Amino acid sequence: MNSRQRRVDRRLWKYSVPLTLRDYDHYLEIWDWLKERYSSNVARCGWRDRNVHYTHNDTIGSVWQFYDEKKLVEFMLRWS
Repeated sequence: MNSRQRRVDRRLWKYSVPLTLRDYDHYLEIWDWLKERYSSNVARCGWRDRNVHYTHNDTIGSVWQFYDEKKLVEFMLRWS
């Protein structure tokens, strides 16, 4: 990804929420909720999961990114 693509990406996905998950099933539950609510086509749905990783104590961490603030707030109210 070149610098122009990174700038466009940063402007488009300006809202993000880091979230610690209980387990992989919890991750799938969140993913399915977002898919049912907004669709799973990243080009049009306005959400994506970014940087899914395991922390030092074997918990799963994930960063969820959104196009608009409304989806971010709805996500936070449901899952935080």
